[in-house]
Formats: sequence, C-alpha cells, structure tokens
Amino acid sequence: GDDDQSIYSWRGADIKNILGFKRKFSGCSTFTLEKNYRSTQQILSAATAVVEKNKDRKPKTMESANGAGDKIGLFETVDEMEEADAIVSALEKEINLNKRTFQDFAVLYRTNAQSRALEDSFRRQGIPYTIVGGIRFYERAEVKNLLAYLKFIVNMKDTVSLRRIINFPPRGIGLKTVDKCVTYAEKVKKELFEILPEGTKVGVRGKQCQSLTKFHDTIQKYNDLLKKINAGELARSLVDEMKVLNYYKNLNTPEDNERYNNVLELLNSIDAFLERKPESDIREFIEEVALLTDIDNWNDETNSVTLMTLHSAKGLEFPVIFITGLEDGLLPFYNAFNDQKEMEEERRLFYVGLTRAIEKVYLLYARNRRKMGLEYAVGLASRFLKEIPVKYLENISFNSALMRKVTTSNRGMKTKVKVTRSITLFDDFMVGDYVKHAIFGIGKIMALSGSGENQRVGVVFKDGLKKKLIVKYANLKKVDTPAIT
Repeated sequence: GDDDQSIYSWRGADIKNILGFKRKFSGCSTFTLEKNYRSTQQILSAATAVVEKNKDRKPKTMESANGAGDKIGLFETVDEMEEADAIVSALEKEINLNKRTFQDFAVLYRTNAQSRALEDSFRRQGIPYTIVGGIRFYERAEVKNLLAYLKFIVNMKDTVSLRRIINFPPRGIGLKTVDKCVTYAEKVKKELFEILPEGTKVGVRGKQCQSLTKFHDTIQKYNDLLKKINAGELARSLVDEMKVLNYYKNLNTPEDNERYNNVLELLNSIDAFLERKPESDIREFIEEVALLTDIDNWNDETNSVTLMTLHSAKGLEFPVIFITGLEDGLLPFYNAFNDQKEMEEERRLFYVGLTRAIEKVYLLYARNRRKMGLEYAVGLASRFLKEIPVKYLENISFNSALMRKVTTSNRGMKTKVKVTRSITLFDDFMVGDYVKHAIFGIGKIMALSGSGENQRVGVVFKDGLKKKLIVKYANLKKVDTPAIT
C-alpha cells in the first residue's frame, strides 16, 4: 500500500499497518514503486513537497512517465460564490482551448456542505454534474425537511409538506395520529392544518394533543411573520425554535454533523439570495430553488462534471481536477490544528486530491467564506498551499460578473460582502432563434417558458445536446447563421 494515501483513520484504518509491516514480518522484502503513470511531474513534485512534511511516512521520490506538464493553477477569490464562478470560467476555457468534455473534470471539496454554491452556479449555467458518494444538495433529506417547513409556512394548504414536517424533529406525533387527523379533516371538510388544535375531537389525548397544538401555533406564528421580517431572519428563527440544529447536534454522529452543516448551508443560501435580491421574500427563494432544480429534469447528464469529497476521490482519476475551499479550517479541517496525527492525515488527504489529476490541477481558496447569516469569516489560505514551492504554481486572476464589496467589522475577523451585478445582458428571444453559448456553442431555441429575468429557454445544440437554460445567467448571444458546428 501507499502510506501517503492513508486517509480513513475515522473508519478504523491505521497507517501503522503499513509503516510497521516490516518490523512485524521481518523476513519480508520491500519494493518501492516510484514510477507514476497517471500524473505529470509538476503535479507529483508539488504533492510530494507537501506530504513530505509528515513525520510518519516512508521516503520516496516519485517520477512521472508523462513528462513535466503544466503548472498548477491557483485562484484567490472573494468568497465561495466567486469561487464557483471561477471554476465555471476555467471549465469554459479548458473546453474551448483544449477540446475537453464535461466528464474530463472533477471538483473536490473537504465537506459535503461546500457543494451547495457549486451546484447553484452549475445549474444557473446549465452545466451538468454528478455527485459521487452523495446526493445533490437540494435533494438531501435535511435540506428537503427545512424547505418543506418554508413551503408550508407560505402555503398552509400544502399537505405534502405538512406530512413531512409534522413530526420532524420528532415530537411524538406518529402516523396513526396523522391518519386520525386526515380522517377528521375530511369528515368536517376542513384543511388538515386547521384541525390540529382540535385534538380531543380527533381522538388524540395527552402529550400528542399538546404537540399538535404547539406545532399549529408555531407554524401560524411564522405565517403571520412572513411580511414582517426578512426571509433569512424568518428561516433562522424557525430553525432555532423548532430545534432543528439541536436535534442533529445531540445525535453527534459524523453523518449528523454533515446534516447539521447542510442545514446551515441552506440558511446561507437564503442569505446569498437576499444579497442578490434584497427586496425578495421567502416565497421567491422557494421559487428560485424550484426553478434551479427543475432544470435538472430536462438537461442531459450523460456527459457531466463530477463533484465529490476528497475522501470519495481516492482511487479515481480525471484529466482536470479542481480542489476548492483551500483555507485553514476547511483543509486542513479545524479539528486537526492541535493534533499532529490528524494534521498529517489532512496533509495526506490533500496529496490524494492533487494526485487524482492526469494533466491539470486548479486550486482555489476564498478570502471570505460565509459562516452564519450575513457575516463572513476571513479566510486564511491553507498552510498546505504555502508548502508548495512557488515554481509549481501559476496565479490566475479572476473577476466575476458579480462585483462584491467587502467590509470588515471592528474585530477584524468578521466581514460582510455586498453583491451587485456588474454586467447585465438580456435579449429578446423567440422560438426558432439561433444563439451562441460560451461552452455549448451554437444552438437553436426550441421552447420558451416563464417571463422576465426568470425566463427559461430550451435549446438544442450540436450533436443533439438539449439544454434548458435560465436567460439571466446563460449569457446567450443571438447569431444570424443557422449552421450548428
């Protein structure tokens, strides 16, 4: 085995099994395989420069069979949203200049919650993607639960959402109780939500009756608050009062810690939405999520970008790799700061990520990353980046179409980011128009739906590729020629 790729101690793996093998089996012979047939020398040398800082490892000098290769690209971005935009920009250039396809790319990150900003950006641009070892952000159970709360507060006739949230987090309202409520509501010809305080009439007693009433009153309160407080404040207050985060925190398993972070990330996505549309409410946020997820049902994903955690990437390879979130606290993860063994495993994890690439690596970090509400934490570039000799790095400048103004609080470690769009390009489209997309090339509009800034177009590009795109994000240009080449 390769001791530099031992990254699963949290699953019980022990690097000592490799490092101590010869001591335990003294008669064995050791063969060091130092010829690498995957990555270029630039990638191998950079990765080795980092991992050789570990004390618990066998020394080795890796040599590539694929030549020197390109330098590693390094992006510094304002925040996680610009980070996602930078990846889209690099994808566009790689596809146009090097004739790559989407399946040539993989985007790696330390935690599952980081996928949200990436997924939102990819959906807006119509870029197909697949998540390996996980599910799409808005399809994760904990995210769907919170969205169901918000949907029901907006529309209290949405019985599908009501059934999903009535006993989440668990409050002692079982399926039999819900069935009794449904039967009674049909009998008296009322909405299901209306009869929840009538527990005794339904045939429910004790704590279940109290839980139904308390749930009803809480939901009613937030429905009344819809026009009184902004969407972000409403959602955070609701999560707090329903003890959603406490529920996952108390379970205290690695899976529930991920769910905890995903709930926080959904709250962050509401705040990001409000930065783009300050006058909007929770109803419009729900509509945008529905708009973005609806795109998935139409687009062809047989050729797609791969998104996954660094742990899921072990054993895989791709022509081009992006590693995002390279800030202290994310990679290396914050819990490794005071533990040498964990820090060395984080370093090995970064090594694994780098060496998934066959031809090209892009590294990205954000100077600010949203932590809670409208506040951002100042991002410090990962110490691992500083361990890569500068001769292997190429700094790449990038400016998003979204201009972000950063302000710092008195304490210096908290920031706020004001977002405005510097470029707004809209056009009047009709069915039958030919358009040009930066990545997909020339195509013909076959369908239109919606209106205004949320208008969607169905376009057929070359080779029959079908895409549904949101006009305000796709930056389509009308062209006169009908030739699709």
